[in-house]
Amino acid sequence: MTPWIVVQLTVEDLVAFNLHMLATSRRMTQQVRSLRALMIPLLVIALAWMWVMHDLEGPDSRYAWFLLASFALLTVFLGTITRWSLPRRVRRSAASGQHPALVPMRLWVDEWGGLVVEQPDRTTWYRREALQRIEETRDHVFIHVSEMQGLVIPRRLGEPVVQPFLAALQRHRLPADGWSQGPRTEGAWRS
Repeated sequence: MTPWIVVQLTVEDLVAFNLHMLATSRRMTQQVRSLRALMIPLLVIALAWMWVMHDLEGPDSRYAWFLLASFALLTVFLGTITRWSLPRRVRRSAASGQHPALVPMRLWVDEWGGLVVEQPDRTTWYRREALQRIEETRDHVFIHVSEMQGLVIPRRLGEPVVQPFLAALQRHRLPADGWSQGPRTEGAWRS
């Protein structure tokens, strides 16, 4: 019998996935570093501009120094500020309808180890090779289908429901060398 589960995601599940991606994704880390690398030259240019202008005193210069100091703090603490503001941004974008509707989805593992996601308006099938990694946290299971996308299974469904599904999914995973022991089409391996 093919194991399946029904998942009803909440906005908090989306927040958890985005925070997890921010903490674990090399691409997200690289984006934060790239933004910081762009901000540092701007900071140096602003400091040099203030130095060249020689207007280091007076009421207007205090405002300029405040802006420069704020920009420097933003540059230094960019990762922390991103982690702090991400939940609010995800909640706001979900409330404004930028995320697809959070409808129930039925997930099951097909006989070849792929993952099928059935929603009221569509069905999506992910081949076994498309499932890049499965990461488990205390509250969620994240199945990554690309570098920046994944499926979320909340553990609030209960371990007796989640564990058999994960066991079926893991049973079909490709070994590290990429050699598949999965089903073969008749005659596909003839010499």
